[in-house]
Amino acid sequence: MAKLRAPAMASGILLGILCLCGIVHGMFEQLIGPDGAAVEQPFWQKGIVELVRHPSRVYLLDHSGYKTYYFKAAPGQINELLALCSKARLRDHEVRIEPGKPSVKSFNNQVFEYNVSLSIWGGISLFFARGENNADTLEPRLTVYPGDDGVLLKELKPPENLIVSGAVGNSGLQGKRTVPVRQAWYGRAQFEDANPAAEFGHDPLVHITFWEKDLKDGVRLDQAGREGFFKVVLSDQEIAGLEKGNPWLTVTVGNWFTELKKDDVRFPVQMLAREKEKALPLKIPRPKYYYGRVLFEDGSPAVLDPKPWPNAEIWVDLPYGGPLKLDAEGYFQKFLEPEQFENLKARRPDKNIVIPTSRNTQQMKYVFPVELLSQDKAKAGVVKIPQPVYKTPE
Repeated sequence: MAKLRAPAMASGILLGILCLCGIVHGMFEQLIGPDGAAVEQPFWQKGIVELVRHPSRVYLLDHSGYKTYYFKAAPGQINELLALCSKARLRDHEVRIEPGKPSVKSFNNQVFEYNVSLSIWGGISLFFARGENNADTLEPRLTVYPGDDGVLLKELKPPENLIVSGAVGNSGLQGKRTVPVRQAWYGRAQFEDANPAAEFGHDPLVHITFWEKDLKDGVRLDQAGREGFFKVVLSDQEIAGLEKGNPWLTVTVGNWFTELKKDDVRFPVQMLAREKEKALPLKIPRPKYYYGRVLFEDGSPAVLDPKPWPNAEIWVDLPYGGPLKLDAEGYFQKFLEPEQFENLKARRPDKNIVIPTSRNTQQMKYVFPVELLSQDKAKAGVVKIPQPVYKTPE
């Protein structure tokens, strides 16, 4: 199985990452101590949040969305974490056993000893890792550090569905299951009007989900990106099952918070290909968007031309998705489920029109009221804003 390391710093890339409250250093973030009220994030597998909330947690380090949780757990608590891992909706339920007594240092040089860690890929790190790796599922992975004497191993009671690997020695923890050998398969989603699915981070998202007959929840595998292509890593056994109809893959058009359903459009396994260029496009219905428009006070589109610096632009920030860019006429489009639209209308209006103030800073300065959105583009509400004034070009 391919070994992955934490992602290197990606310079010059900004991405809104769902964060916990803590201290932030660049694209790193930390949170000290347990967090029993931790919120499940949209890309997480079902059940993983229960491990994150465990009271033995001492530290969290988030690097561009790659989160590592550290636990200082008593033997009984380690068994609790193993049990929670076994119940999460994962394909492999892998637990690594590693030697040593590790520690981690916080931003202010506070040292935390730990004996369990949980790694979760997400945000920009998950995006790049999917592009670079063709064999790993990138699922959350639990690692236990029992020390060098191995005494702790004798107290561990991993559930039977866990795949235990690593330095298990003569502990008897080595199970019969191993991580399957997988390889990359490519598919393509295309809207019925022949346009490709949206690029990563923009409306709409096209989710590819793995389902099994007897399990309630699916496993989110990928999102269609540029030109509608997506990649899934599958074993020969999984491919054989897909050919028989269990498991199966679905295509869901929506945003990060759209509910994934077993009866969403199925992606035929016959349309997957080992070579990306040979993937056949599955035609799917284009969703209905909500439209809005932002103009300058003189009636011209709120598009910076010329730009005061490269990549400077005005955009709209609404919940349930990424940044909403304006087209040449000042329009933006947003996919919302009906209940999401009603929820936004019921909220107090917040500033959501983002104005660049320098190369590295932006400010939410004006309000686009949600009730002005319309699914009829011709009836889209308009908000007029002052033309930004920049003293000198940068």
